[in-house]
Amino acid sequence: MTASRSRSTPAPPCPRRVGTLRVVAALALTATLAAGCGADATIATHPDQDVAEVRAGQQVFKDHCAVCHGADAGGLAADWKKPDADGRYPPPPLNGTAHAWHHPKSQLYRVVAQGTARLGGNMPAWGDKLRPEEISAAIEWFISLWPRDVYRGWLERGGREPDE
Repeated sequence: MTASRSRSTPAPPCPRRVGTLRVVAALALTATLAAGCGADATIATHPDQDVAEVRAGQQVFKDHCAVCHGADAGGLAADWKKPDADGRYPPPPLNGTAHAWHHPKSQLYRVVAQGTARLGGNMPAWGDKLRPEEISAAIEWFISLWPRDVYRGWLERGGREPDE
């Protein structure tokens, strides 16, 4: 003879319902993790940056700049401070680990648009290949990679101030 269950003791969960809940929870977790690993997860901006511009710049950089500066803007050369066999310096990292942050955005823009051949460098001019907003967006993307302290230092140096 079985004893009747008291009202204070809950009934054991239905195995089918527990399985369904586990599947739903696993799908929710997978969706959350996948959202964090998508293209938008790489878009981290500084407070004064426009996310849409940085996102557009990421694509411009990937399409036109990564071949020389690396997909992560970390550079491709082991030592960007050491000249190549031809005596020219390799493309530097743009992710805040080199010297780009020492220059205001207006100067960075000029270097991208005009190239560095007139200065003895290897960088081609992009001003006749990219629209001004594409150049600006690419710069904003690599600026978004700079560590906060580097970015603050850049702002303190007048990084966003226009040329005089």
